[in-house]
Amino acid sequence: MPPRQRQGLLAGLALLAAARFLATGSRRHPPAPLPSEAGPDLVAVDPKRLTAEIARAAEALGLASAPALVEVEAAASRLAEEQDDRRRIDELDQAQREIDGRLDDLRKAHERLTRAIEAETATVDAFEDSVRRTAVACGLATDEVAAELCVRLASALDEAEAAAETRRNLVATIDQAKSDLAEAGGFGPQADRLLAELSSGDLAAWDAGGKAVKEQVAAAEHDFQEARDRQRDMALALEGLRSSDEISALEVERGSLATQLEDALERWTVLSLGHALLEATFTRYEREKQPAVIARASELFRDVTAGRYVQLVAHEGDHAGHHGIDAISARDERVDSGSLSRGTAEQLYLCLRLGLAATHAERTVSLPFVLDDVLVNFDPGRAVAVARAIALLARAHQVLAFTCHPHIVEVFREAEPDCALIDLPLADATGSRSDS
Repeated sequence: MPPRQRQGLLAGLALLAAARFLATGSRRHPPAPLPSEAGPDLVAVDPKRLTAEIARAAEALGLASAPALVEVEAAASRLAEEQDDRRRIDELDQAQREIDGRLDDLRKAHERLTRAIEAETATVDAFEDSVRRTAVACGLATDEVAAELCVRLASALDEAEAAAETRRNLVATIDQAKSDLAEAGGFGPQADRLLAELSSGDLAAWDAGGKAVKEQVAAAEHDFQEARDRQRDMALALEGLRSSDEISALEVERGSLATQLEDALERWTVLSLGHALLEATFTRYEREKQPAVIARASELFRDVTAGRYVQLVAHEGDHAGHHGIDAISARDERVDSGSLSRGTAEQLYLCLRLGLAATHAERTVSLPFVLDDVLVNFDPGRAVAVARAIALLARAHQVLAFTCHPHIVEVFREAEPDCALIDLPLADATGSRSDS
């Protein structure tokens, strides 16, 4: 076969191989190698059929129906590159499948980790709830995070353990003290009372009492030491006196002094008894033999104070001979008139005036009784009581009561509805009277 025809045949075979590669590209198998030279089989190929196949292959490759060998070689080179690309694509597909497998494994691992994290979160939440409940039970604030609460609980636990150890030591000390008390005080009611007193006693008071007793013991020891020193000195002095010539004179003087002491004691006894009798007699006189004025004033003052003070008693107020008035309360308390409140003191003196007026009328003649706003400093209850006492006095006396307070007028009207009311004219700026 001529070389040109062989070259064309080789180009055609290359085109056929390229077309087959394109047709079977999805299989991604490399095309069969071209023969290096035409063999005997090429002679047996049908030229027309081969030419038609070459034309179809060239058309599929975008070449002329009778391409040159250079074009075929270029197409073969592109095909080889495409084959390499397809092989790399296959490799990438395989890597993609491996990556997909690893991603599936990672997703599964992620799901397992998510479930584990959720379980651990639930465990942590339960632990935090337990920590907060424990903190509440221990009296701690729960507005801190669980870690800080754990630290505080650990500190509280250490303190509780220390307190428990202290308590155990105290219990052991108490048991030992009870044992010592049982040995010292024995058994029975007295020992039970002692234990009850120890269990309910005031430790601070006992400590203070113990300190006071220690001070007293120290002072007693000091006094004992001084007394022993004085005894020694006195023993020496007594020994000297026994050997002295003045012993007989001292004994005579001692007898005389003892007689004087007995006489003085007898006089003191008599005088003390007489003083007590005089005090009792004076007190009885003060209560039962007061002047009629004081007696009448006592009755009025008892009514005015609604029984708070039951009697008035006159007494010597000072060394200058001035007299005073004491009020005896319902609880038998003696209150000096100067210690009363202003209103009560005014009521007392008003009762004295009323008593004096009544007594004077009984003995001589009834005189007019003039009052000027005497109720203004009294509370409502006592003002009514005083008004009634004045109304009672008005039955035997002419009473003139002046006031500028309308409510005082109503008090007098309530005590004595038949009392006469006289409106006095007001004074103008010049001091003269006017009807306005």
